Amino acid sequence: DPIASGMLKGALRKARTDGRTILISSHILVELEEFADDVAFLNDGQLRFAGPIEALLKETGTRRLEPAVAALLSGLKVV
Repeated sequence: DPIASGMLKGALRKARTDGRTILISSHILVELEEFADDVAFLNDGQLRFAGPIEALLKETGTRRLEPAVAALLSGLKVV
């Protein structure tokens, strides 16, 4: 629902501007990339990464969150 999605994103932006911490659990990485400063990824019950998105991008040699997570989960660096 694009209307509800827009309302939720507006509320998240306001909370972020107000300095609040927001915890989001999602498989939609494009949306996480839009809102998150830090991310944590679990795979098979193990923490594979926790930290700033920029650190994950640097570690995996990628420029976007989705290929970075794919590289992290596959154990390969994607360029």
